[in-house]
Amino acid sequence: MIKILLICTFALFTYYIAMCEYIVFPHTISDTRNTTEKSINQDNSYLLAFLPPQEKKEEKKEESLDGPPPKDPLLQNLLDSLEASDAYYAYAQHLRKIENKYDDALLYYKKSLSIAKKNHNIEQEFEITFSIGATWKNKGKPEKALEIYKELEKMALTHNINPIELYNNIAIVYETLQKPEDAKEYYKKALKLSEETNDEYNVAVTLINLGSLELNSGNLEDALDYSQTALKYFESINHEIYIAMCNNNIGNVLIQKGKYQESLPYLLKSLNIFQESSDNYSLALIYNNIGRVYMALDNYPLALDYLEKALNYARQVKSPNLFSLIYENFSIIYEQTNNTEQAFQFYKLFKAYNDTVKDVERIKIVEEAEKKELKAKTATLQKDNELQEERIAKQKFMNKIITGGIGFLGIFTFFLVKSLINRRKMNKILSQQKKELEHKDKETTDSITYAKRIQEALLWLEKELMEEELPNNFRLYQPKDIVSGDFYWMHKKDKKLMFTAADCTGHGVPGAFVTMLGISSLYDIVKQENCPSTASGILDKLRSKIINVLSQTGKEGEQKDGMDMSFGILDTETKVLEYAGANNPLYIIRNGELIEYKADKMPIGIYGGKENTPFTNHTIQLEKGDSLYMFSDGYVDQFGGSDGKKFKSKHFKELLLSIQDKPMEEQKEILLKKHLAWKQEWANVLQSRGKENTPNTFQKIVTSLRDIFKKTVDTVKHKEKAEQTDDIVVLGMKM
Repeated sequence: MIKILLICTFALFTYYIAMCEYIVFPHTISDTRNTTEKSINQDNSYLLAFLPPQEKKEEKKEESLDGPPPKDPLLQNLLDSLEASDAYYAYAQHLRKIENKYDDALLYYKKSLSIAKKNHNIEQEFEITFSIGATWKNKGKPEKALEIYKELEKMALTHNINPIELYNNIAIVYETLQKPEDAKEYYKKALKLSEETNDEYNVAVTLINLGSLELNSGNLEDALDYSQTALKYFESINHEIYIAMCNNNIGNVLIQKGKYQESLPYLLKSLNIFQESSDNYSLALIYNNIGRVYMALDNYPLALDYLEKALNYARQVKSPNLFSLIYENFSIIYEQTNNTEQAFQFYKLFKAYNDTVKDVERIKIVEEAEKKELKAKTATLQKDNELQEERIAKQKFMNKIITGGIGFLGIFTFFLVKSLINRRKMNKILSQQKKELEHKDKETTDSITYAKRIQEALLWLEKELMEEELPNNFRLYQPKDIVSGDFYWMHKKDKKLMFTAADCTGHGVPGAFVTMLGISSLYDIVKQENCPSTASGILDKLRSKIINVLSQTGKEGEQKDGMDMSFGILDTETKVLEYAGANNPLYIIRNGELIEYKADKMPIGIYGGKENTPFTNHTIQLEKGDSLYMFSDGYVDQFGGSDGKKFKSKHFKELLLSIQDKPMEEQKEILLKKHLAWKQEWANVLQSRGKENTPNTFQKIVTSLRDIFKKTVDTVKHKEKAEQTDDIVVLGMKM
């Protein structure tokens, strides 16, 4: 009996140890924040030959591969004259390329592939599978196409099949998925292989693709070089479609470089070639590009004529992206010609279609994330099943050992299983909480990032006007967070140019809300018939509007939101400047001397009973060579240097005087580099203090405790000062 008890006890202990190895312990949840932003380039410099069609809302269900084919005369003729595999392949090519019936094409590609596999025809199998991948790309399913192409890449290497065309198509899919670095890698592979095999045609085709990729990435010189090299080759063999594509790419590069007059011959040559085709999408793009050029050259009647033609072709394609591009250009032209009503109507159309394009992109991102999540869940479930099977096997083995054991073994097993179930429940709860936290965090970050795009779109309009009216200028715009509480603004009315640099209460999301209020209020004021004629009058009007909108009464404890700003009105003929300031001054540098025009010490908003005190109006006769500077307090209040102190106005004035002989754009770069260096110097000081605070022995800790404590407190106190402390905006203009 004792022996039996000992054996059972040993078996029980062994079982316990074995089971403990499979208990799932909860993982630590770390709340991480991902604020990576995408640079979205909406330029219309596309590779026209590979533009994917719009994804269909409804897809046909794939038919069975079995059963008799439909009674189609073309298919019957092919079956009568060719082998079955070749006939099905030829018919599938017709369905895909001529009739755009992608689901039907897939059905016959698979019939052809089935026969090729039975005959062990590797080259035919490769060609058919390649066409299946292209069909999925045509259907608007680039992920599926990429999956097929990757398998073909392995097949090409195994069976020594030339993969040049495959590499180009993989790169195109990566471009569709907005992965330019991966696309460039495969274009380079195709180019290298084409050069090694002296395949001049594929060298030129790959150069076109690389030119389009570099153009979309903003690498204009590389894009121009690739496109010009490809053009020479295709002109030598008189390949018209590729000649048109090269000319369109070169024209787009020249537009991006601001060489509008030089771009016209290339765009017109591309247009003449594409007019012989039925490619409505490409025709709409080229007509739109030519319209953009004439708009930039101030030839508005001709620009409108080309945009009307672009719109006609866009209506046949029904692409939201095309409508967005064309309506935006209409809006800009009518605004430039002071046709406010037409400009507003086209701007509403532009916004509607632009939002549609963004919604489609957002849906694709969500679908991709859901697919990744489903794949991860499937892998986890499979792994759990394997672990469970292993557990069951071990449990059966242990059950055989302890068969006939005493009753308390069952009781112990019961509590052990209950513990396992509780731990699994805990894991499930923690996992769900983690997912909810990550989802909420992503929603918040996405919302703020979307707000940033809206804010940047508004500032883009100011930037365009400023560069047109005052070409010798710069704008240093450096938000502290994703969105900014600082903004700049410009508007032209008759012969008066109005501009401002403003600093709203707070930064980040709260500050951004106030900037939107400020910009919209300024537009409301200047577009009224009774708009004040002086800078101080506009500030008075703006202050009243802000107080009314925010329902400010001046009561104690009430939120006192508002803004500080410098505001100017420049007569473009007489060069007389009117300036008024709310806490923010104006600097003018003339003949090496800095002249400061001080602002009134009150904000745009409620302030200690001074709401009825008018702002001071300064009238200044500008001279040739004068430099004007408006700014928020973000630059001068930045902590840094060797002592962790503010940069201050004195250093800012000295810096501006020291760079007066530089072009305005170079001045901006110097100001930015000085700002970054000022912060970094203090960050280096903090880092060196941290190293000094690390003792080597216990004795050193004891003897230096007081000094260590003092330095640690100082480091914590100034830690945030090594980072940007406020939003920054600086405007510079030279007469």
